[in-house]
Order: sequence, then structure tokens, then C-alpha cells
Amino acid sequence: MCTTVAKNGDGLIFGRNMDIEEGFGERLILVPRAYPVSYKMCKGSNHHFAFMGIGTVIDGYPLFAEAVNEFGLCVAGLNFVGNACYWRENGNKDNIAPYELIPWLLSTCKTISDVISKLKRVNLISTPFNKDVPLPQLHFHIADKRGSIVYESVREGSRIYKNPTGVVTNNPGFDTQLTLISNYGALINRIRSDGLSIVKPYSLGLGAYGLPGDYSSISRFNRAAFIKRFSKWEKGEELFQMMRILDSVAVPKGCVLTDEGREHYTLYQSVIDARECIYYFRTYGSMDTSRIDMFSMDTDGDTLTEIDIH
Repeated sequence: MCTTVAKNGDGLIFGRNMDIEEGFGERLILVPRAYPVSYKMCKGSNHHFAFMGIGTVIDGYPLFAEAVNEFGLCVAGLNFVGNACYWRENGNKDNIAPYELIPWLLSTCKTISDVISKLKRVNLISTPFNKDVPLPQLHFHIADKRGSIVYESVREGSRIYKNPTGVVTNNPGFDTQLTLISNYGALINRIRSDGLSIVKPYSLGLGAYGLPGDYSSISRFNRAAFIKRFSKWEKGEELFQMMRILDSVAVPKGCVLTDEGREHYTLYQSVIDARECIYYFRTYGSMDTSRIDMFSMDTDGDTLTEIDIH
């Protein structure tokens, strides 16, 4: 379970809740322009765009949950268990493993238009990172200042969806989520003056009565989409507003258990100011928000920069 939210405009503000059972060695990672980026089946490069995100590093390879590049393009992978479908190598396509897609796009693309051109040639392959790392089942939220899209590789093939909500969670597929959101199309941010009520309403906020409050992926999708839609995005307060939206769909420990009885909770929250390439994040055990500026580090180097986020 995870939630991502993109607010487009003069610049992109991109937020993410990482909901999971346990940590995965997560840290903030900078991939500078001269760091060699390799792929299982495609040619790599050590001359590319710089990008930065939260993930882990195994055998010198950065595995990202979400990241932003120096041009303000953001990509996040979210669990898509039971729906993600990967393929054998196809000699007519760019064969990319799902854990390679974030560096594949951010190292060479400046905009969503660039991304769409590349995705039309991508074949997500069922090749694990190694025998000890399970193949992740993912779909992807991709955003720049102009808008956002969702990329899914499913049994029917590859799908690219325009994302009018700017929100992505997990299952079901994004097309189904867009259909189901119509169930809440009548909700508003004020009290209705019509309807059956013959006495004064007892509370503000009744216009949103019926907005789901559980932690399922479809409920988090609808809740985040409603709050984003009616949020007031005042200049200079966009980061705070995004944090409030993420808080509204965050999962406290103990409220969601797996079939094995493990706690599934919001391990960290991140907000990316993509225009400035600044990462803000806070972890479950702290209310303090950390700030990392990509351009305060060596973006021209050939060595990964890793920063512990805890």
C-alpha cells in the first residue's frame, strides 16, 4: 500500500506515503551525471541527467521507490500485486526490468512527453534483480509541472493513462479507480442548502459526508483526490498543504495487519519540490521534517551519495 499525489502548476509538488511492513534499508540517494547506470538487457550510460530519490542500494545499484531528476520530472513505483504482468525479452523493444524503470526514465527524460515516447518502446521483463531480491509487482506514477500519467504493464499489455486526479494508490487498475471515483462525484466542501434536511445542519463538513475513511487503496485514492481537489494551494504553502494531504491517508501502526499479523504502516512521507529539486521527508518515529537540496551536492560526480533518512 502507498499513496502518491502530484500538484502541477508553476512547478511540481510531488508527495508520497510509503506504506509497508518494515524498513528496506531506505535512504536518500543521489545519482550524479557521471555515475555508471546499467541495465540487465539494455545499454547503460555514465553520461546522463542527475537524479535523486529514496530507495536502497544493493551491490552498488540504486533501487528507487520514488525519485526526481534535475529537470523536475518525478517517477514513483507503487505496489500493484496481482495485476502487474511482466514479459520475456523482446528483440523489438527496450527490455527493462521494473526496478530499472525509474533510472531508465529519469536519466534521459526531461518531460512527460519524453517519457511517453520512451514507454511506447518499453517491454517490462520478468528478470529479478538477483536470487535474493523478489521481483516487485509495480505500476508507476510519472509527473512533471504540466501533468501526470500512470504506466501499467498488465496481462492485456502496456497501458498509459492520463491522470486528471494527480493521485495514485495501488489496486485495482487505474482505469477502474477512475470509474469508481464517480461514486463520490457529488461530494463538496460546503454544506448543501437543498436535500431532505429541514433543520439547521449540526456541523460543518457535511458536504463530504460519505467520503471513505478506511485504509484500502481505493478509499485512500478517493480521499486524497477529494482533499487535493478542494485544497487551497496558496503560494509559499504548497509543501505544507501536500503534507496535510499525505497525513489524511497515512496509516498508523496497528490499524492495518497483514494475513501474517504484521503491522502495515506509513514508514515515511516525502514531498518533492520538483522545481527546485529539493526533497523533504519525515519518518514514522519523528515529526521533524528533513530537507535535502540536490544542487547542494556533487551532481557532476561519478559516485553515489547516500544519506540515512532516520
